[in-house]
Amino acid sequence: MPARLVSALAVTTILVGWAVAQYPYVLLPGLTVEQAARGHSTLMALLIALVAGAVVLIPALVYLYTLFQRPPVVGDRGAESR
Repeated sequence: MPARLVSALAVTTILVGWAVAQYPYVLLPGLTVEQAARGHSTLMALLIALVAGAVVLIPALVYLYTLFQRPPVVGDRGAESR
């Protein structure tokens, strides 16, 4: 468990360090964060993409979680009984 936490912290640190090094530019040499997020159409496209992704991802994660939380069925031999 500690190895997972340390590795997650390492990845997070790398990403935060990269973002700090690039700030305020998204694409060097001239596109800043404010310029990239300025357009209303850009923000709406991002919002639509996030909602569409959530509609697909959240039910799949809920199904996966419930599937693996069920207790095993005793006597179920799966494909061997067919």
